[in-house]
Amino acid sequence: MNGGPERVAGMTGPEQRASTVPQSSAGPAQRGGRRPAVSLRGVSKRFRLPGRELLALHAISFEVSGGEFVSVIGPSGCGKSTLLRLVAGLIEPSAGTITIAGEPPGQARARRELGFVFQEPTLLPWRTALENVTLLLEVARRGSAAERRERGLELLELVGLGGFADARPAKLSGGMQRRVGIARALALDPRILLLDEPFGALDEITRQRMNMELLNIWTQRATTALLVTHNVGEAVFLSDRVLVMATGPGRMVAEVMVDLPRPRHLDLLEDQEFFALSARLTRLLHSGELGTGEATA
Repeated sequence: MNGGPERVAGMTGPEQRASTVPQSSAGPAQRGGRRPAVSLRGVSKRFRLPGRELLALHAISFEVSGGEFVSVIGPSGCGKSTLLRLVAGLIEPSAGTITIAGEPPGQARARRELGFVFQEPTLLPWRTALENVTLLLEVARRGSAAERRERGLELLELVGLGGFADARPAKLSGGMQRRVGIARALALDPRILLLDEPFGALDEITRQRMNMELLNIWTQRATTALLVTHNVGEAVFLSDRVLVMATGPGRMVAEVMVDLPRPRHLDLLEDQEFFALSARLTRLLHSGELGTGEATA
């Protein structure tokens, strides 16, 4: 098994190196005619710096279908986190369009349809795990205090922390803090979960356990997920599709379908097809970093 079809964007001369995954790049639901959950069309982002302008992202185009799990991988500095912030509506694109279920990201964020999990848990140290989870519910004035507590306890159970509701962050391990962060992101029932390398600082064993937790949550909640990660194995294990980015400027160079059966378990990490897909993605990353010729698997 070769891991499914792959689309590769060529890289040519210096002025044309900002290649993208073709416009046809889409998840299964969109190929069947349904509106995508996330759509980017020709998105570029420039930052003004003292004395110069930086082109961080150029002509990014892709779609994510409802209920799909898509990962974005790429070297440091290629703009992965900037891309996620654009999708979240935290910053505006310099060119191109972004829509969430056909509407601007700002509207989706205002309706609390986007959940964001950051690189660091960013928990408030004076609040308990439960109080951190219910923070967004309080800000949104969603439900009574009793209803918010019930919702928070339900989410802590979902992430396996039902017995730690009253613990403050200092008493929780790194992995447990990240679970609280995920529970908080789910508090308002977002349709789309955006994850910015949430497990990057964890050891490999804890990361693998958290990947299983995330898959279980994604399955139970039927949420659309867009993950940014440096970890190729993590991207393969979690995803339906993996998008590959390169630098100079940040751009999409390939899309690889992950045709591995679900539900997935940790024994998949020892599977030859898993290794083959990971190797293909690693080669694509190296090709993109070279920035010459055409990225091939």
